[in-house]
Order: sequence, then C-alpha cells, then structure tokens
Amino acid sequence: MQRKISAELIYKILEEDNFENSILNGFQKKYAYLPEEDRHFIVRLVKGTVERKLELDYYINKISKIRTSRMKKMVRTILRQAVYEIKYMEGSKNYAVVNEAVTLIKKEGLRTFAGFVNAVLRNYIRQMDELFPDTLEAKYSIPQWIIDRFMEELGEEDTIKTLNAFNRHEPLTIRLSSRFDKEETLSILELEGSDLEEINSEFNIFRAKKLPSPAESKAFQQGRYYIQDYSSMFPVMLAGINIDDEIVDLCAAPGGKSLFAAELARHGSVISLDKSQDKIDLINENKKRMGADNISAEIRDATVFVKEFEGRFDKAILDLPCSGLGVIGRKADMRYRIREDDLKDLSKLQKKIIDNGIRYVKPGGRLVYSTCTIDRFENEDNMQYILNNYHDFSLVCEKKILPFQYGSDGFYTAVFERK
Repeated sequence: MQRKISAELIYKILEEDNFENSILNGFQKKYAYLPEEDRHFIVRLVKGTVERKLELDYYINKISKIRTSRMKKMVRTILRQAVYEIKYMEGSKNYAVVNEAVTLIKKEGLRTFAGFVNAVLRNYIRQMDELFPDTLEAKYSIPQWIIDRFMEELGEEDTIKTLNAFNRHEPLTIRLSSRFDKEETLSILELEGSDLEEINSEFNIFRAKKLPSPAESKAFQQGRYYIQDYSSMFPVMLAGINIDDEIVDLCAAPGGKSLFAAELARHGSVISLDKSQDKIDLINENKKRMGADNISAEIRDATVFVKEFEGRFDKAILDLPCSGLGVIGRKADMRYRIREDDLKDLSKLQKKIIDNGIRYVKPGGRLVYSTCTIDRFENEDNMQYILNNYHDFSLVCEKKILPFQYGSDGFYTAVFERK
C-alpha cells in the first residue's frame, strides 16, 4: 500500500510534470486517515526519490542494459524508488524491497517486466558498495547546465558548498508576531514540543529544530508565528520600512513579505497584488490568521501598469517570478523543471514588471527587488538594468545569499531609492 501510493505520487511529479508541493499537499488531505508513521514513510520516499533522481538513474544505468530514458515510465519509477529505499532508508530490508517492487510491477499490469525489475534490483544490492558517481551531476543530482553556470559565476569552492547545501535539509525558520507577547508565545511553543533557536532578536526570528504541524499547533492557529525561510525575510528587513509607510507588494502570494511589512508599517498600509483568485485567497487566509488588518489584497497582473498607483508608494516590493535556482534544496523538482533557455524569457518578464513597479515609487521612496535564485542573469544584471535605465534611482544596498551561508535558501535582494 505505502509503496504503491509513493510510486503514483513520484510518477505524477517526474513523469507528468506536476509540482511536488502540490502533489504532496493533495496526498496529505486524501490520505489523512493513514497512521502518521505511514504518511511520513511515503513522504520521505517520494521526496528522496525526486531529489536524487539523477543519482538513482546513474546506479540503474550502470547495471541495466536498458537505460532509464528508454524504459516504460512506471518501470523506471518503481526502480528509482526501490533503489532509493535500499540505499537511503535504513530500516528497510533489501530483499523485502525487491519483493515489494516485483509485486507492485505486476499490480501495475506490467507483469512481463517483473523479471527485469527483480534482476536489476538484485544486481544493485550485490554491487551497491562498489558504485560511486563519477560526475558532479550524478553525485548531487543537479543537471549539468546548472552546475556549469554556478561554476562560472561562483567558482568551484562556492559551487561545491552550494551543491552540498541543496541536499542538506535545514530546519524551518519562523517569525513571531509582534501582536503577542514574545515570552508568552515562546512558552506556548515550548509546551507544544517546539525546539527553537533565536537567530535574529530584532525581528523575533527563530530556527525551528522541532515544530508541530500547523494543524496541531495552537500558536500557529492563533497567528502567533509565520513560517518563512530566513533568506526570504531579507527584502523586508533591508527595505527600511517606517511605521506609517504605504507599501505595494506586486507578486505577493502567499503573503509572507506583505505580512512582515504590514507589521513594521502598523500605522500604514500594504496593498498585496497577485494575478489569480486562488493566490488572493491564500493571501487573505494568511492575513486573517495573522490579524493583519492593514493589508488589502487585489487581483492584478504585475505586467499591466496601474495608472492610479503611479508615484503613490513609499515602498514597492518586487519579489519576482524566477528560475528558483536558490530554492532547489527545498523544492527538489525545480532542478528538473527549469531549462537554461527559460532564463531569457524570465529576464524579459522580470524587466517588464520592473518597468511598472518602479513607476509606483514616490520621490524619496524605495524599490525592493528580490528573487529566490542565485543566477546573475536574473539578479545582478537586472540591478544594473535599473541603474542604467532609471537615473533617478540609486542603489542603497545589495545582498546575495548562497544556500550554505545562513542555513537557508539562496536569495537575492537589491534596494533602490528614488531621488
């Protein structure tokens, strides 16, 4: 049952190009009746198999006469998850995994491949201690074109550190709401079994080594904290937000930066924009839970200029759509989804939104540009685009975070001020 479900989920992510987060969220709702231990097993197997797909294919291709690229999709799915379980899930018994895989391949109506699956997995068990990836692509399960870009931009040392960080799962970070007494919130979280380490006392940010699920946390449901990666808080921390600022957040969903900005501008206001009702509903859901009454959410396409916004805002936050090359440690499927050719289209989209957002900033106001990628094409090049084309804007600060530096995602922020 567990491996059948996991194979179906892996298939949807890797073969049907669905987002991992969306598939796993749907799984948690559909199979909420399963014991927590079973759900944890399935999630670990799915996330691990997706994350290490290229490494797993390397092992399979070393043993099999048929390469994974030429196999039936469900056959390679079952082989990948079985090899992952054998190599990385300590509690599993190797030959039990093989038997389960053979049984599963038969249930999937692929009985003629049962012998093939059995032979590949048994050969892998015999040879596994002698198989070592001989390329960085296989070792870290990162496509070679991404590694090449990192090498060119970051150098070898920082590239290797970054690749290592992508396969290391850091604890979540949370920001405590200033609406509640800090010590009271910490006491509630301690009683709920949380294990927290404060990493930024100015903004009440903690690394959560242990944290109950949101559904089981009274503190979460009361809006006492918001879960957000530490690096993605920097755009707001660096913006220089004042207590009465009027702020626009152009690509706001799910609303983390809007919520943070709204707390700092508690006598001001935040207009949170995104392009679909689903995204606005998500912002409103988080706004309600966090008690952020000074946020208003509107459906707006950031590529379409809004005349009534011109010259109106003290701060404009542009956390733009990007390649996501900074977050592939947390969103493993991103590494296979993005293509190098996509970067040019993304850069054009980013510049179009910049050209709109920059016009919303009033004299003396600030533009905050950020992405969750570490690629120069989408970061430093766009920073220079702003300076070259908008001479009434000057660079206040710039911060590029590599994934190994803060125990968080890779991120880029540049803050500009209008003269």
